[in-house]
Amino acid sequence: MSGATAWGNPDFKFHPYAEIFPLLEGEEFGELVADIKAHGIREPIWIYEGQIIDGRSRYRASEIAGVDCPMREYMGDDPIAFVVSLNLKRRHLNEAQRAMVAAKLANLELGDNQHNKQGTSIEVSSRLLNVSRASVERAKTVQRDGAPELQAAVERGQVSVSAAADIATESPEQQREIVARGEREILEAAKRIRGERAFAKRAEKLAETSKLAERNKALPTGARKYSRHLCRSALVLCRLVRRRQRPRRRKSLPDHVAG
Repeated sequence: MSGATAWGNPDFKFHPYAEIFPLLEGEEFGELVADIKAHGIREPIWIYEGQIIDGRSRYRASEIAGVDCPMREYMGDDPIAFVVSLNLKRRHLNEAQRAMVAAKLANLELGDNQHNKQGTSIEVSSRLLNVSRASVERAKTVQRDGAPELQAAVERGQVSVSAAADIATESPEQQREIVARGEREILEAAKRIRGERAFAKRAEKLAETSKLAERNKALPTGARKYSRHLCRSALVLCRLVRRRQRPRRRKSLPDHVAG
């Protein structure tokens, strides 16, 4: 199939692997159309299993520009790694954008991922896109609960995936309102939501402690003392854990030693 052209072929569909990356839209797509009209297609589109696995935007732009689109068929055995490699070299994606791609990759249905019947794990997708597992989990939250406007803002690289995951806990209407106000409002709203969530957790812990105290009053004297001892031991243990988790401060040396 090397050397063939795809222009004017209405039968070509986009492969699910190609869909993990966002399409070019708006001004960027218009610039691509203009460039193709002036210079033609510099890089062929890639076909896999009879579908476009890479080059959706070039294919669409060539149809608008009325230019033949050269194509090649992928014959390798790792189409996912192939698509990811091509797009990461061509696009300049930030961490949030890569996390969204990794989440889409991890969410591929088994039927779409025929070469790995167990699906693509978060570990594999996070390694391919060079992001942490936590970032992929947040991106999955955004894709599951986020309004389309919020998801689009992350995919454009305008919002961090952590802030978007916080915003996604709000109703779709509230999400749209926050996104419409701009990036600064998104960050402030995410900070507010995190604070409210932390406050709710503290209130829940206080309520549990109050319930335990009430139950403790009903215990016999000996059991009550034992219960208090357990509570104190747990408190001491928590303090020790927190102390170990704190970064150690380096002691400054005296001037005559430092010099």
